Amino acid sequence: MRFFTSQLTHLALLVMVLATTPALSQDKSAPSPDRARALKKQIEQFLAATKSKDTDKITELTRNMKLTKPSAFFASVFDAENAKRLTTEFGRLAAAYDVEFPKLFVEMVKRNRTEVTVLQHTRPNPKATGNQNKTLKAMKTPVPLYSVRFVEPGKRLGTHVHNFVYFDGNFRLAGGMRNITAPTSPQALALKKQLTAVLAASRKAGPGTLTPELKALTLPNHKQWFLKTFGPEHGPKLAASYSDGLKQFDTQLPALFTDLIKRGRTEIRILRFTSPTPEAVGNQRYALKAMIKPTPLYSARFVEPGKPRGLHLYSFVEIDGSFHLAGKMRGLPAD
Repeated sequence: MRFFTSQLTHLALLVMVLATTPALSQDKSAPSPDRARALKKQIEQFLAATKSKDTDKITELTRNMKLTKPSAFFASVFDAENAKRLTTEFGRLAAAYDVEFPKLFVEMVKRNRTEVTVLQHTRPNPKATGNQNKTLKAMKTPVPLYSVRFVEPGKRLGTHVHNFVYFDGNFRLAGGMRNITAPTSPQALALKKQLTAVLAASRKAGPGTLTPELKALTLPNHKQWFLKTFGPEHGPKLAASYSDGLKQFDTQLPALFTDLIKRGRTEIRILRFTSPTPEAVGNQRYALKAMIKPTPLYSARFVEPGKPRGLHLYSFVEIDGSFHLAGKMRGLPAD
């Protein structure tokens, strides 16, 4: 029980979402059924079967509430990157589900937490958890999330299980969906595609080779770009610093990409910043504040597939549909 309850708490567990299937299209055009009431009835059936030790019913309910097509579900609701992340995350939960999920109900009966409340969240709101609100914002196809609260009759505090989703004709346990990012912008996807091509060209050319794809990452007319973007106060010194960096560009950047390939850091994650948010590094925040012509900045993180950390290369900017490395732009005022 300890393993599963830690999964429930740590993974913010059960998520309920409607699927983007022909049935979902019909649901959108017809009056929506009271799914929260239906989920409550199903949870109460599980509690009743647990009390009476009806093993056949427990097995049936456990099987019906298992998300057996996680990749299809996550792909129907989220963008490709988040769908991949969440499918992997769900795999850790699914490995213990068949044994541990029924134990949750045994524990609720033991603690007399048999009064059930179901909350439905269709958009971010104060009653949803922080991670649920983040999940709702990240959906490309909005679907409801459901939380189930178990309490002793007359009590306020109890056990909060989330999230459930409605998918493939039944309520399913879809997991906490913690490993989620904001929706990927078209620009971020374009930069990722460009850098993927740079990696492929470097692998093909061999160690230390300055490929045309790498050379194209330099800023065209960099003096003019810095002056136009930062004005006469900061533009000239940033341009001068960039010029100094170009002297080592032809050797340092090929060496960097050779090292990325050698270490297997071939998964690319892109972040886009249009304002000085806490997620940006200090130099990026200072640059965004100092601009007289606001320009989005992009970070690229190269990691081993599935690993959280790797190499951070920044900042990229978009010029006429292509992306170029503008560098760290150090030396700007911090306030």
